[in-house]
Amino acid sequence: NYQTAADQVTLFGRVDWTLGENHRVSARHNFAHFVNADLPGSFLIGRSGAERLESTSNSFVTELQSVLGDNTYNVARFQFATERRPRDGNEVRPRLIVESLGQTQQQVQFGGTNFAFQNRMNEDKFEFSNVLNHVMGNHTLKVGGRAMHTSIVNQFIAFGAGEYRFRNLDDLENFRPYQYSRNQLSDGSLPLAEFSVLEWAVFAQDEWQVTDRLTATAGVRYDQQVFLDRPERVIDVER
Repeated sequence: NYQTAADQVTLFGRVDWTLGENHRVSARHNFAHFVNADLPGSFLIGRSGAERLESTSNSFVTELQSVLGDNTYNVARFQFATERRPRDGNEVRPRLIVESLGQTQQQVQFGGTNFAFQNRMNEDKFEFSNVLNHVMGNHTLKVGGRAMHTSIVNQFIAFGAGEYRFRNLDDLENFRPYQYSRNQLSDGSLPLAEFSVLEWAVFAQDEWQVTDRLTATAGVRYDQQVFLDRPERVIDVER
């Protein structure tokens, strides 16, 4: 038996600045770091097969609120966010497996990792939005739009550390494995996916204050999502 750990640090900061009678700027930043250490893999391997999950995220948002007239105001917002999620095994050397141990003929294992071998996920996002508001009596008209660019890097290989199999302890002591296996691509490189996505939208909306207790909202919106990278061929699917 062994203990696992889950630790998190979160920081937040904000600044508000009034530029004049008609403009106000705000900026805020969020930071979060999370670590889950010694996450159990298999009961046969114990701590040598445990993993460390980690996540570090940063989010920065700035907003400009502007009064353009007696009945008109505008809100513009820019956001940048990043996230890094590595996943590492405690022992990334090949796993050692002894098929038969003592009179019980029990299988024992040490080291290696199933899914935490050079595993990482990176995500970056840029977003800009703008909403123009105009008040006409008991109607509030809104027109606006947003655009977001997302970039993703995903590196992952299952059972990439490999494993040696031995029939008994004598074979292990003399390092005489009867089998070795390891997943990898035919060219020896690590599986890596990199792609970007562009999302944008525009809308128009009317909020109608019918009575003091009833508000009706109607509008129209158009959204579009575009993948900026062409996926590679999947040969096994084409067969």
